[in-house]
Amino acid sequence: MLKKFLVVIFYKNMTKIYTKIKRDHRVLRITYLILCILLVACTTGKIAENELTTTSLGIILDYKKGLGEVPLNFVSNWNKLVSQVSKNKETISFFSISPNSLTWVNYKNDTLAYQFGNEENIISAFTLNLNIDPSNDKVYGLEFFAPASDESVVAEQTKFFFLLLIAISDPELNKEGREIVLSNLGLYESVLTPELMSGSVTKNDINYQLEPLVKNDLLIGLSLFIVDKKSSAPG
Repeated sequence: MLKKFLVVIFYKNMTKIYTKIKRDHRVLRITYLILCILLVACTTGKIAENELTTTSLGIILDYKKGLGEVPLNFVSNWNKLVSQVSKNKETISFFSISPNSLTWVNYKNDTLAYQFGNEENIISAFTLNLNIDPSNDKVYGLEFFAPASDESVVAEQTKFFFLLLIAISDPELNKEGREIVLSNLGLYESVLTPELMSGSVTKNDINYQLEPLVKNDLLIGLSLFIVDKKSSAPG
Protein backbone atom coordinates (compact mmCIF):
# COMPACT_ATOMS: atom_id res chain seq x y z
CA MET A 1 0.00 0.00 0.00
CA LEU A 2 2.87 2.31 0.89
CA LYS A 3 4.59 1.59 -2.43
CA LYS A 4 1.38 2.39 -4.33
CA PHE A 5 1.11 5.68 -2.42
CA LEU A 6 4.73 6.57 -3.26
CA VAL A 7 4.20 5.74 -6.92
CA VAL A 8 1.18 8.05 -7.07
CA ILE A 9 3.10 10.88 -5.36
CA PHE A 10 6.05 10.33 -7.71
CA TYR A 11 3.74 10.43 -10.74
CA LYS A 12 2.13 13.69 -9.60
CA ASN A 13 5.48 15.31 -8.78
CA MET A 14 7.04 14.36 -12.12
CA THR A 15 3.97 15.69 -13.95
CA LYS A 16 4.39 19.04 -12.19
CA ILE A 17 8.12 19.13 -12.96
CA TYR A 18 7.54 18.29 -16.63
CA THR A 19 4.91 21.05 -16.91
CA LYS A 20 7.30 23.51 -15.26
CA ILE A 21 10.10 22.67 -17.69
CA LYS A 22 7.87 23.23 -20.70
CA ARG A 23 7.10 26.82 -19.64
CA ASP A 24 10.35 27.78 -17.91
CA HIS A 25 13.45 28.20 -20.10
CA ARG A 26 15.93 29.56 -17.60
CA VAL A 27 19.65 28.96 -17.99
CA LEU A 28 20.43 26.03 -15.70
CA ARG A 29 23.64 24.82 -14.13
CA ILE A 30 25.98 22.63 -16.10
CA THR A 31 25.55 19.79 -13.59
CA TYR A 32 23.17 18.10 -16.03
CA LEU A 33 26.22 17.32 -18.17
CA ILE A 34 27.14 14.52 -15.76
CA LEU A 35 24.41 12.28 -17.10
CA CYS A 36 24.84 13.51 -20.67
CA ILE A 37 28.54 12.65 -20.69
CA LEU A 38 27.91 9.26 -19.12
CA LEU A 39 25.23 8.43 -21.64
CA VAL A 40 27.58 9.22 -24.50
CA ALA A 41 30.37 7.21 -22.92
CA CYS A 42 28.16 4.17 -22.37
CA THR A 43 27.78 3.52 -26.09
CA THR A 44 30.61 1.05 -25.55
CA GLY A 45 29.61 0.23 -21.95
CA LYS A 46 29.35 -3.29 -20.56
CA ILE A 47 25.58 -3.63 -20.73
CA ALA A 48 25.16 -1.88 -24.07
CA GLU A 49 27.96 -3.90 -25.63
CA ASN A 50 27.78 -7.31 -23.96
CA GLU A 51 24.07 -7.73 -23.31
CA LEU A 52 23.04 -6.79 -26.83
CA THR A 53 25.25 -9.44 -28.38
CA THR A 54 22.35 -11.09 -30.22
CA THR A 55 21.48 -7.94 -32.11
CA SER A 56 25.13 -7.26 -32.84
CA LEU A 57 25.44 -10.68 -34.44
CA GLY A 58 22.37 -10.03 -36.57
CA ILE A 59 20.24 -12.75 -34.97
CA ILE A 60 16.56 -12.10 -35.61
CA LEU A 61 14.68 -11.42 -32.38
CA ASP A 62 11.38 -13.25 -31.98
CA TYR A 63 9.03 -10.94 -30.10
CA LYS A 64 5.94 -8.85 -30.80
CA LYS A 65 5.25 -5.14 -30.63
CA GLY A 66 4.13 -4.01 -27.19
CA LEU A 67 2.19 -0.91 -28.17
CA GLY A 68 -1.39 -1.59 -29.19
CA GLU A 69 -1.60 -4.57 -26.82
CA VAL A 70 -3.30 -5.01 -23.44
CA PRO A 71 -0.94 -4.53 -20.47
CA LEU A 72 -0.40 -8.25 -19.79
CA ASN A 73 0.58 -8.83 -23.42
CA PHE A 74 2.89 -5.82 -23.30
CA VAL A 75 4.61 -7.25 -20.23
CA SER A 76 4.88 -10.69 -21.83
CA ASN A 77 6.41 -9.22 -25.00
CA TRP A 78 8.77 -7.02 -22.97
CA ASN A 79 10.05 -9.92 -20.85
CA LYS A 80 10.47 -12.08 -23.94
CA LEU A 81 12.57 -9.34 -25.54
CA VAL A 82 14.73 -8.95 -22.43
CA SER A 83 15.37 -12.71 -22.23
CA GLN A 84 16.45 -12.75 -25.88
CA VAL A 85 18.90 -9.85 -25.79
CA SER A 86 20.59 -11.00 -22.58
CA LYS A 87 21.68 -14.34 -21.17
CA ASN A 88 22.81 -12.89 -17.86
CA LYS A 89 20.40 -13.88 -15.06
CA GLU A 90 20.95 -10.70 -13.04
CA THR A 91 20.37 -8.50 -16.09
CA ILE A 92 17.21 -10.39 -17.02
CA SER A 93 15.91 -10.10 -13.46
CA PHE A 94 16.60 -6.35 -13.22
CA PHE A 95 15.12 -5.37 -16.58
CA SER A 96 12.12 -7.71 -16.54
CA ILE A 97 8.65 -6.56 -15.45
CA SER A 98 6.67 -8.36 -12.76
CA PRO A 99 3.00 -8.05 -13.79
CA ASN A 100 1.89 -8.27 -10.15
CA SER A 101 3.89 -5.14 -9.34
CA LEU A 102 2.18 -2.89 -11.88
CA THR A 103 0.26 -0.12 -10.08
CA TRP A 104 -2.57 2.14 -11.20
CA VAL A 105 -1.59 5.77 -10.56
CA ASN A 106 -5.11 7.20 -10.50
CA TYR A 107 -8.78 6.30 -10.29
CA LYS A 108 -9.23 6.67 -14.05
CA ASN A 109 -7.20 3.50 -14.64
CA ASP A 110 -5.48 5.05 -17.64
CA THR A 111 -1.86 4.75 -16.44
CA LEU A 112 0.00 1.77 -14.99
CA ALA A 113 3.35 2.43 -13.29
CA TYR A 114 6.25 0.07 -12.72
CA GLN A 115 9.44 0.69 -10.77
CA PHE A 116 12.61 -1.19 -11.68
CA GLY A 117 15.22 -2.18 -9.14
CA ASN A 118 15.30 0.30 -6.27
CA GLU A 119 12.18 -0.13 -4.13
CA GLU A 120 13.53 1.93 -1.23
CA ASN A 121 13.94 5.22 -3.11
CA ILE A 122 11.12 5.89 -5.57
CA ILE A 123 12.63 9.20 -6.69
CA SER A 124 15.94 7.66 -7.84
CA ALA A 125 14.55 4.57 -9.52
CA PHE A 126 13.87 3.77 -13.16
CA THR A 127 10.13 4.14 -13.65
CA LEU A 128 7.93 3.11 -16.57
CA ASN A 129 4.38 4.34 -17.12
CA LEU A 130 2.07 2.50 -19.51
CA ASN A 131 -0.55 4.87 -20.91
CA ILE A 132 -3.75 2.96 -21.56
CA ASP A 133 -6.89 3.77 -23.52
CA PRO A 134 -9.76 2.88 -21.13
CA SER A 135 -12.08 2.25 -24.09
CA ASN A 136 -10.13 -0.83 -25.20
CA ASP A 137 -7.59 -1.38 -22.36
CA LYS A 138 -4.68 -1.23 -24.81
CA VAL A 139 -1.31 0.48 -24.34
CA TYR A 140 -0.94 3.42 -26.72
CA GLY A 141 2.03 5.21 -25.17
CA LEU A 142 4.98 4.94 -22.79
CA GLU A 143 6.63 7.34 -20.36
CA PHE A 144 10.00 6.34 -18.97
CA PHE A 145 12.03 8.15 -16.32
CA ALA A 146 15.78 7.57 -15.85
CA PRO A 147 17.45 9.14 -12.79
CA ALA A 148 20.57 11.28 -13.04
CA SER A 149 23.63 9.73 -11.44
CA ASP A 150 27.41 9.96 -11.44
CA GLU A 151 27.66 6.16 -11.48
CA SER A 152 28.56 4.67 -14.86
CA VAL A 153 26.39 1.59 -14.33
CA VAL A 154 23.29 3.81 -14.12
CA ALA A 155 24.19 5.41 -17.45
CA GLU A 156 24.69 1.98 -19.02
CA GLN A 157 21.33 0.85 -17.66
CA THR A 158 19.69 4.02 -18.98
CA LYS A 159 20.85 3.43 -22.53
CA PHE A 160 19.88 -0.23 -22.37
CA PHE A 161 16.39 0.78 -21.21
CA PHE A 162 16.13 3.29 -24.06
CA LEU A 163 17.08 0.63 -26.61
CA LEU A 164 14.56 -1.82 -25.13
CA LEU A 165 11.81 0.81 -25.23
CA ILE A 166 12.51 1.59 -28.87
CA ALA A 167 12.64 -2.11 -29.72
CA ILE A 168 9.33 -2.96 -28.01
CA SER A 169 7.70 0.03 -29.71
CA ASP A 170 8.89 -0.85 -33.21
CA PRO A 171 10.13 -4.41 -33.90
CA GLU A 172 10.77 -3.41 -37.53
CA LEU A 173 13.85 -1.42 -36.52
CA ASN A 174 17.17 -3.25 -36.47
CA LYS A 175 20.13 -2.43 -34.21
CA GLU A 176 21.30 0.41 -36.46
CA GLY A 177 17.75 1.78 -36.70
CA ARG A 178 17.41 1.97 -32.92
CA GLU A 179 20.74 3.75 -32.61
CA ILE A 180 19.63 6.24 -35.30
CA VAL A 181 16.52 7.06 -33.26
CA LEU A 182 18.67 7.81 -30.20
CA SER A 183 21.02 9.89 -32.34
CA ASN A 184 18.14 11.85 -33.84
CA LEU A 185 16.86 12.56 -30.34
CA GLY A 186 20.19 14.27 -29.67
CA LEU A 187 21.35 11.81 -27.02
CA TYR A 188 24.91 11.67 -28.37
CA GLU A 189 25.35 15.38 -29.07
CA SER A 190 27.44 17.75 -26.96
CA VAL A 191 25.22 20.61 -25.79
CA LEU A 192 25.78 23.80 -23.81
CA THR A 193 22.30 24.28 -22.37
CA PRO A 194 19.91 21.68 -20.94
CA GLU A 195 17.09 22.79 -23.23
CA LEU A 196 19.08 21.43 -26.17
CA MET A 197 18.89 17.96 -24.66
CA SER A 198 15.26 17.87 -25.75
CA GLY A 199 14.54 16.08 -29.00
CA SER A 200 11.64 14.61 -30.95
CA VAL A 201 11.56 12.24 -33.90
CA THR A 202 8.91 10.14 -35.63
CA LYS A 203 9.78 6.84 -37.27
CA ASN A 204 7.29 4.33 -38.71
CA ASP A 205 4.41 6.28 -37.11
CA ILE A 206 6.04 6.02 -33.68
CA ASN A 207 6.84 9.35 -32.04
CA TYR A 208 9.76 9.54 -29.60
CA GLN A 209 10.37 12.57 -27.39
CA LEU A 210 13.31 13.07 -25.02
CA GLU A 211 13.04 15.65 -22.22
CA PRO A 212 15.37 16.63 -19.35
CA LEU A 213 13.76 16.87 -15.90
CA VAL A 214 15.18 19.73 -13.88
CA LYS A 215 14.31 21.08 -10.43
CA ASN A 216 16.06 23.82 -8.46
CA ASP A 217 18.64 24.18 -11.24
CA LEU A 218 19.69 20.53 -10.92
CA LEU A 219 19.11 17.69 -13.33
CA ILE A 220 16.86 15.00 -11.86
CA GLY A 221 16.96 12.76 -14.89
CA LEU A 222 15.73 12.16 -18.41
CA SER A 223 12.28 11.18 -19.62
CA LEU A 224 11.54 9.33 -22.84
CA PHE A 225 7.97 9.61 -24.15
CA ILE A 226 6.79 7.21 -26.88
CA VAL A 227 3.42 7.29 -28.64
CA ASP A 228 2.13 5.00 -31.37
CA LYS A 229 0.15 7.18 -33.76
CA LYS A 230 -1.59 4.11 -35.16
CA SER A 231 -2.90 3.02 -31.77
CA SER A 232 -6.13 4.36 -30.38
CA ALA A 233 -5.32 7.21 -28.00
CA PRO A 234 -8.03 9.07 -26.06
CA GLY A 235 -8.58 12.67 -27.21
